[in-house]
Amino acid sequence: MVLGVVALISALALGVTYSAVKARIAEQEQKVLEEALKVALPEAEEFATLGYVAKDWKEAYHVLESAEEFERDRAAKGYLSLNVVRKGLRDGEVVGYVAEGARRGYSSLIRVAVGVDPGLTKVVAIKVISQQETPGLGARVDEIKTSSTLWAAILGRIPKGERSSVPWFQQNFCGVGVERLLSLTSLKGEDINGDGQPDAITGATISSDAVIGAVQRAIRQIMSVVSEGSGEAPPGDAPEVRGADAVSRPTPAGEEVVRESRERNAEEGVS
Repeated sequence: MVLGVVALISALALGVTYSAVKARIAEQEQKVLEEALKVALPEAEEFATLGYVAKDWKEAYHVLESAEEFERDRAAKGYLSLNVVRKGLRDGEVVGYVAEGARRGYSSLIRVAVGVDPGLTKVVAIKVISQQETPGLGARVDEIKTSSTLWAAILGRIPKGERSSVPWFQQNFCGVGVERLLSLTSLKGEDINGDGQPDAITGATISSDAVIGAVQRAIRQIMSVVSEGSGEAPPGDAPEVRGADAVSRPTPAGEEVVRESRERNAEEGVS
């Protein structure tokens, strides 16, 4: 009885605490996402929703008109996750597209924002939004190379050239052709950026491949929505699509559906 009372009180306290900070958590997650979008497509001044993409249990993607359609048909059509494809705008002109891809790594779900140029020919940049991989191994997807010592960092004597905030692993994807990335099954032994060095993280092949898988999924989502909007058939290796393109900004309710879908996927290990 005592343990039951303690468990009940703990559960109530946890529920009350979560309810109190839920809005703040959502606000922080939105801020992290917005920063990731800017890194993935730095030329864009603003972003607008181009379409919603749902993935089903058969690994096929479906272009939806709204997030509400996802919730309505999720059980009947086997939808597992929902993502938003955005277009980046500068002075009213489209400078590229950006979407989020995710794939299970060694110990966590790795989420990646991927920016693609307007012609869908190359990746502009990527940004790992979240990951909880093994420190010193898979977590190096966020590692920033530096030759400075710890004392130099403490004393603030880091050379200007060492102040790059772009992780070296993620920088390898900048400017790489879309077809090249979609053709990969693994990053092990590959040199995607032509610098003569293998791009996979040593000792973390699973995490490296998870990132390339997430990048591929983001690219295919973008291709699906853009192809659907232009009336052209998507490439042969792009996922199945349906529905119409939506060019309005996502409603708060729509963003909430996407966020809840993401949380559910992380808890269940669905990527």
